[in-house]
Amino acid sequence: MTAEREALLALADRVERAMEWDRELEHDIAGLFGEVHCVYPPGSIQAADGLWCVRYRAPHPYAGTKEPVPEYTRDMNAALALVPEGVPWQVRADPAGGFDTETMVHDEDGWWFAADGPYAHAATPALALTAAALRARAAAAVDD
Repeated sequence: MTAEREALLALADRVERAMEWDRELEHDIAGLFGEVHCVYPPGSIQAADGLWCVRYRAPHPYAGTKEPVPEYTRDMNAALALVPEGVPWQVRADPAGGFDTETMVHDEDGWWFAADGPYAHAATPALALTAAALRARAAAAVDD
């Protein structure tokens, strides 16, 4: 298993266990897809673990092209950006609590049904979709 695949699956597990949105998870996810910078706002307290910072994606926080780290675990649009292109998904409420996400396939008669693909169960729709999308990316990761 590649290091990339292991990192994606470990993050997917962490996302699935989360009970609400989590900026640390979002920072870790963004870190897999490009360099992430941490900028301490003027007057802020700098925690040793970096929790009190504003995170930006590359090229550099001072280069004038600051882009906040997406809220993958809170915003469905950000979570959808992680879904591999061309893969249809379904997110639905689980009667037992939480939300399920599963891959959908289209049969010859035009019906959609759940496929044997990445699946996730989490506390919120964005968490479920983020976890499943990370698993889909892990499945597509090329071996070393």
